[in-house]
Amino acid sequence: MPLDDVLALATGARHVSLNSAEPMSQRDAIRTLGYRRAASVEEESKIAAALGELLADDDSSKDAASALGQRGHIEFVPQLLAMTDCDPYLFAEFWKARWLNHGEAPPGELVDAALHSPLEAARRMMLSIIADYKLAGKLREVENLLENDSAPWNRGTAAMALRKIGDRASAPALLRAVQKDTANIAAFEALAVVGSDEQVPALLALLKISAGAVQEHVLQTLADMPVTKSQALVDTFLSVLEKNPDQPSLNAASGLARFHDRRALPFLKRIVAFSQQDYERDRRCTRAIADAGGPDAAELLNEMLLSGWQSRRYVEEAMARLGDPSSARVVWEIYEQHPVRLIVSGWCATTGGYHEGLKVLGACADRELLEKIRARAAETNESREKSSLGRVVVAIERRLSGIPAGAPY
Repeated sequence: MPLDDVLALATGARHVSLNSAEPMSQRDAIRTLGYRRAASVEEESKIAAALGELLADDDSSKDAASALGQRGHIEFVPQLLAMTDCDPYLFAEFWKARWLNHGEAPPGELVDAALHSPLEAARRMMLSIIADYKLAGKLREVENLLENDSAPWNRGTAAMALRKIGDRASAPALLRAVQKDTANIAAFEALAVVGSDEQVPALLALLKISAGAVQEHVLQTLADMPVTKSQALVDTFLSVLEKNPDQPSLNAASGLARFHDRRALPFLKRIVAFSQQDYERDRRCTRAIADAGGPDAAELLNEMLLSGWQSRRYVEEAMARLGDPSSARVVWEIYEQHPVRLIVSGWCATTGGYHEGLKVLGACADRELLEKIRARAAETNESREKSSLGRVVVAIERRLSGIPAGAPY
C-alpha cells in the first residue's frame, strides 16, 4: 500500500474501506509505520510527523509512541517525558520498543533527569524502566528514592527495581526502608532476595514489635532470605507456631521447613486442613512440605493428592521434588483412570489426561513400577500416551542409573 494511504489511515484522514483490496485498520496502519522502511529522508520525516501528532490522540498514543521507539526517533523523548504526568505509559512504550529493536536503554542523563523530575509519574516510570532493564549503574539513585520519595507508590517501585537488580549492596537501604515504612511490601520482598545474615537481628527485633500483616511480612522475609546461620530463625519460627497452634502461620511453618525441620509438618497439616484454595498459599504450603521431607511429608502429599489437590498442580511439583516412591504409586493409580489421550472435538484436537502426574512418575517411580509403566507404554495403541510414557520410562531409567537430571542423552 502506498505510504500516503497508510499515513491517511493512521491519522484518521481516511477510514478503512471494506471493499479495499488491502483492508487495514487505523491501529494496523500505525503499527505498520513502526517498521515500514522509508525510501527517503522526506518519507521518514512524514512518518515521524504523523506519529508525533498521534501522541495527542488518547486512542492511538500508545501505538504511536511504540512506533516512534521502533524507528528510533529520540527527538520525541522530551515531549514523552513531559507527558508522563497525564499519561505515564507513553514513555515506557517508546523505550520498550527502542530496547527490543535497537537494544538501547535510556541514556544516563535522561535517567537522571526523570529520577529528579518534580513529576511523580515521571520518577515512577523511570524506576519501572530501571527495573525492566536492570540498570545497576543507578543503584544509589534508586536507593535514595526508596527512602525519600514522597509518593508511597514510587517507594514501592524503587524496591521492586532493587529486587530485580539483585545487588546485595542494597540490603542496608532496604532494611532501613522496612523499618521506616512497614507498609512497603515490595521492600520486604526485595530484602528477601538480597538480604543476608547481617539483616537478621534487626528483622527479629522488628518482628517482636509487630503484629498482624506486618508480622507476616517480616516472617516471610526471614523465611525466604538467603542465610547461612539457621538456629536463631528456627527458634523464632517454632516459637511463633507454638503460640498459635490452631491457626499456624504459613510463613513461619515454611520458614521452619526450609531448614528441613520436620517439626513443621504438624502445623503444615493443620494449614492444609483449612486451605481456602488460595493458589499462592497452596504453592508455598506444598513446597514447605517437600522441604521438611521424610516419610510423613510424603504421606501428607499423598493424602492431599487423593483428596483433590491434583487440580491445583502444586502438589505434583512437591512430590517430584521429594522423590518418594510411594507418591509414584498413588499417582499411577490416578493416571490409569485418566490416561493421556488425543481428544478431538469438531476441528480442534487437544491432549487430555493426567499430564501433571507424569513428572511425578519420572522423579519417583521405583523399578517395580517402572516395569508396569514400560508394559503399558508397549501395549497402548494411543500414540500420545505411547510417546508420553516412553519419555517417562527414559527419565526413570536414567535416574535409577544415577544419571543427573538434565544430562544429555
